[in-house]
Amino acid sequence: MKKKIYLLLLIFSVVLLFPLTVKAANITVGDSGSDYNNLSAAINAAAAGDTITLQSDTGLNALQYITKPTTIDLNNHTITLTTADGFHVNGGNLTLTGTGTIYGNVGNSVPIRVSGSSNSLDANYSILNVGPNVTVKSNYGAVALTYVVLAGNPMGLPATNNYFYGIVVNFAGTATGGSISMSVNGLIKNSSANYPIMNIAGTAKITSDDVPVYAAGYADWTFADGVTVTRW
Repeated sequence: MKKKIYLLLLIFSVVLLFPLTVKAANITVGDSGSDYNNLSAAINAAAAGDTITLQSDTGLNALQYITKPTTIDLNNHTITLTTADGFHVNGGNLTLTGTGTIYGNVGNSVPIRVSGSSNSLDANYSILNVGPNVTVKSNYGAVALTYVVLAGNPMGLPATNNYFYGIVVNFAGTATGGSISMSVNGLIKNSSANYPIMNIAGTAKITSDDVPVYAAGYADWTFADGVTVTRW
């Protein structure tokens, strides 16, 4: 009996010293042969650390909340919005890598929206990372820090949330908007601490036929050497 107890203790000790690790998965989205033919389904199924890789051009057919770490490798493909709403990062982390485009041309389309927390202590609450070979393009705006106006939405957010605590945007790609390419909403209330961090890398290109950067609200902007900001 004692030998069995010693053996169990030994096995338990080995498990503690060498815990099991779950290998990150590569989830493919595309035509036949891919794991999913629907991007939203792949995002909902992915776990933290997984990478979603496009195998063909695909569409985003509805507003897609990002509430967890989510990495998408565009892999030389395009995500086309079929509604005005694209990705909305709130309480999550969206990383776009590889080469490709996110394109919206329906209504006042904004492919990527980011909103923050109402808790002033929430750091790194909503994070957006856009790689150097990623293009975000629309007929209206490319990337917007915006408040939430979705009463009764499934995330349980308040009907209006004008606080932007814990937002970090690291943008190294191309933002092209027909009206405003990159914007920070002017209704942001947190002006003294934990306001949005906007890091624009030297590889970034921000272009618009009207207003390339609309910085009406409070935010800490850093433009690295080499950034291109142009109005058509």
